[in-house]
Amino acid sequence: MDEIDDNEFNVIDSDLEETNTNINKKQIQKNINFKKKKTRLLIKKKTEGFQEEWLEIYKWLIYDSSKKLMFCSLCKSHKKLNRFGKEGSKNFKTSALSEHASTKDHTDATNLEISRAEFIRVSNNSIDKAQNHIGSLMKIIFWLAENDISLNKLSEVVKLCRILGCPQLISASSTINYENNVSGREILSAISISIEETIWNELNEAIAFGIMVDESTDISSEPHLIIYVKYCLHGKIKVRFLKLLQLKSKDSKTIFEAIIDLFDKKGLTNKLMSFASDGASVMLGRSTGVASRIKERNECLFITHCIAHRLALACNSAEKKVDFCKHAEHIIKSVYNFFSNSSKRVDILRKYQEILGHPILKIKQIYEVRWLSWYEAVKNLCLSIESLMDTLLETITTTTNNLQKQSFVSLYTAICNWKLLAFLHFLWDILGYLSALSKVFQQKKIQISDIDPVIELTLNKIRQEFLEFDNEGRLLLGENLNRFLSNVPLGDDCNIGAHQLTWDENYEAELVVDIQSFASAVVSEIQERFPDRPLLNSMKILDHANWPNSKEELAKYGEQELNILSEFYKKEVNNICGEWFGYKAIVYSNFKNIKIEVLLPRLFEFYYDAFPNIIKLLGIIYSIPFSSVDCERGFSKQNLIKTDLRNSLNNETLHFWMMVGLEEKDLSEFDFTRALQIWNGASGKFYNIPEKSGKIFSFQILGRQNIFIPDP
Repeated sequence: MDEIDDNEFNVIDSDLEETNTNINKKQIQKNINFKKKKTRLLIKKKTEGFQEEWLEIYKWLIYDSSKKLMFCSLCKSHKKLNRFGKEGSKNFKTSALSEHASTKDHTDATNLEISRAEFIRVSNNSIDKAQNHIGSLMKIIFWLAENDISLNKLSEVVKLCRILGCPQLISASSTINYENNVSGREILSAISISIEETIWNELNEAIAFGIMVDESTDISSEPHLIIYVKYCLHGKIKVRFLKLLQLKSKDSKTIFEAIIDLFDKKGLTNKLMSFASDGASVMLGRSTGVASRIKERNECLFITHCIAHRLALACNSAEKKVDFCKHAEHIIKSVYNFFSNSSKRVDILRKYQEILGHPILKIKQIYEVRWLSWYEAVKNLCLSIESLMDTLLETITTTTNNLQKQSFVSLYTAICNWKLLAFLHFLWDILGYLSALSKVFQQKKIQISDIDPVIELTLNKIRQEFLEFDNEGRLLLGENLNRFLSNVPLGDDCNIGAHQLTWDENYEAELVVDIQSFASAVVSEIQERFPDRPLLNSMKILDHANWPNSKEELAKYGEQELNILSEFYKKEVNNICGEWFGYKAIVYSNFKNIKIEVLLPRLFEFYYDAFPNIIKLLGIIYSIPFSSVDCERGFSKQNLIKTDLRNSLNNETLHFWMMVGLEEKDLSEFDFTRALQIWNGASGKFYNIPEKSGKIFSFQILGRQNIFIPDP
C-alpha cells in the first residue's frame, strides 16, 4: 500500500485555502465540505488499480475499463496533447491525478469550458429573446390576416406595439428584426403551411372526406378553384378551407385534373367519397362534368347539388312564372336606382324616416339568384314606404329637368298602387319563410336528417297561408300582409299618410290569383328540385332521432335502407347487416336521448371494435357535404383580401392569406409552435435550438453567422 506524500497534503491544504470572497456563504460551506470529503478519501490506504471514488472527486475524470486507461474529459474535449487528453494514463495514483489537475493544459481547458458554458448561457438567452420576438410577429401577422389588412401595415403595427410596451419585441435598432414585407410573407407562409399540414394529417386519419368546390374569377380576372373539405375525425365533424388553385382554363378536364393531382400527391384520392358543387354543367354534367370524371375513379362517390343553390334556383324559376312578380321586381330595382347615385335623396329619405319615427333603413339592391337579398330589399321597402313616397314627392317638386321629373312621377305613381303594395307585403311574408330555410341550408354542419323536415315545414307553412282556403273561402295569409290589409283597406279612403293610393274593385281578386300563382310555383319548384332519392333517404336511418320508439318496430327498422347503403358502398364496408341489430340495441338502450353530433365521438372511441363497418359507414355519411356555401364564403374572403389596392397578389400569397384568415381557431387559441419550427428551418437561414442529445450546438440568430461548438 502506498502512503500519501507531503506534496499531496500540500495540494489538499492549498485547495482548502482557496476561497473567493465574492461567493456566498452557502457556496463556501459546500466547497469546504467537499474538500474535507476529498481529504478523507485521500488519506485512506489505497489498493492497487483504479479507485471508483476518484470519479466522484475528479469530475473531469473518465475511466475506460476495457483499456484500463484514465482520461481527462476537459483536455480531451479541447484537444490538449498531454497523456490524459490523448493516449490515456495508467498511473493509478492520486498524486498523478493531482499533478494533472495543476498542469497548465488542464487549467486552460477548465477556463475554456467555463467560457463555453457562459457563452451558451448568453446565446440561449439571445435565442429565447429572438424566439419571443418572432412569436410576437406571428401573432401580429395572424391578426392582420384575420382582419384582411395588408402586410404593408406590419411595421406600423409593430411600432404601435412597441409604443404600448410589448416586452416580447426586440429593439427597433437591431440590424435585422424581420419586420419588412419579405420577412412578413415568410412568416405568413409558415403559419399557413402549419395549418395546412394539420388539415392533411387529419384527412389522413379520417375514414373518408367530401369536397366542396367552386370556381370564380378575382379582381385581376384570374380564374381560381376553391376547395373545402368535410370530414369526420374521431366522430367530430369538421369543415375546413383546403386550397385555392389557379386554373389555366375553366373546362371540366382542367378542373378535374387539378383536383385529382392535389389528392393523388397526398395518396388520399381513395378516401374522396363525396362531392358538392353548384349546378354548373362543368361541375355536375352527366357525362363529362367534374363529378362524373371523379366517379369514374371511385364508383362510391356521392354527388350533391348544393341545396342552397337549388333553393335559390327554385325561387328564381317561380318568380319568372308570375307576370306581376316581374313587375314588382322592376319597381324594386327602379327604387334602388333612384337612390343609388344620389346621396342627397338618401338624406331626404333619412329625414322623413326620422320625422315619421320609422327605422333608419337603406333601400337595398336585389340579385337574381340571391333570395336573401330579395327578402332584405322587400322588407326595407315595406317598412319605409311612406318615407319613400314623401322623398319622391319632394324630389319631383324640386327637379327642374323635365325628363327626370317625368320619370320620377311615373315611379311615384307606380308605387302608389294598392295591389303592388299588398303584393310586396305578401313577398315580405313568403320570402321570410324561404330566407329562413336558406339560412338553415347555409349552416356549416347541416346534417342529412335536417334537410327534409325543414323543407316540409316551410312548404306546409306556405300551403296553409297562401294556398288553402278556410270555411269562409278566405286565405289565412301572412302576418305582414294581414297588417297591411287592416291598415290600408281597399276603397275610396285607400291612402298611406297624405298619399292617395290608386285602386280597382278587381284588385283583391287579382291579388289572390297572383299570390296563389307565386306560392304554388314556389312549392312546385322546390319539390321538383328536391326529389325523393332512395339512397339519400336511406342515410337517415343512421340518425337514431328518426328511430321508432317501439322496440318491436325497431327490431326490423332500417333493414331495407341498410341493404341500399351496403350495395352502394359495397367496396368500402361489408357485413354491415350483421352489425346492425347489435348497434341499434346499444344506441337505443344507452344513447336514445343524445344528439347524433354528441354521440358520434363516443361511438368512434368506444364501439369501433364492436361495430367497425357501421362506424366506417357513419364516417362516410357524415362527411358528405350537402351544400357548397362555404365556397361562397371563401370567395367573399378572397375579395376582401385581393382588392383594387392589392390586385398584384399572386395566387400563392392569396392562398396563404386565406388559409390563415379562414382558420377556425382565433388568435388566443392558435398554437404557433409548428409555425415557428417551419419558419426556423426555412432555407436553413434561421436559428436551430440544440437538442440535449445532439453533438453539435448550432444557431443563427437575427443575421448572425452560424457558430459550431462541440459538446464535451
